[in-house]
Amino acid sequence: MKRKSEILGRHPSSSNPTKSYLVKRVSEADGRVWLGCNCPAFTTAKCWRGVPACERDCKHTALHRLNDPAIATDDPVLQPNIAFGNVGQVTRQDNMILLPLIPLNGMGTDIMATAIYDCVTEHRIPWGTMRDRYKAPRQWSWPKVKRHVEHHGRVTYDPPKHALGTATYYRTPVPIYGRQDNAQT
Repeated sequence: MKRKSEILGRHPSSSNPTKSYLVKRVSEADGRVWLGCNCPAFTTAKCWRGVPACERDCKHTALHRLNDPAIATDDPVLQPNIAFGNVGQVTRQDNMILLPLIPLNGMGTDIMATAIYDCVTEHRIPWGTMRDRYKAPRQWSWPKVKRHVEHHGRVTYDPPKHALGTATYYRTPVPIYGRQDNAQT
């Protein structure tokens, strides 16, 4: 079986009323299903260089992802609400995803990158949503965040029990697919 694609919709450009962009659902031979778009943000944006099309996202695909049960998150009816909480790692409770608060002690970059990585890979929240929610630096892109977490590992922590308490931090390696040195035995 070859790759199949089905056009899901046409979206007018917000900057040029004479242009419109097509969103399509692509079904791979191996069973994977993903959304694609022909807008510049999806096809040529600098942040997507070197990233396979099945891992890219844009505002047009995000609109369709909410309504497509084959693509959507574990709960196909609603995209989960995202809120900050006193948790040490990304935690899902019903239709709510709690994000860890960012400490001011130098571990903030690692914890922010880990939280974004977890939301995009495990909870299928679009990269743009996470970038905006955490107000990530402009230099950050999905490939850079992914590479950082895969290189340095996931950083989580046990939040302090009271205001003057201290947190305990944990760094765990992330398996990189295709590499023998990270293989689980």
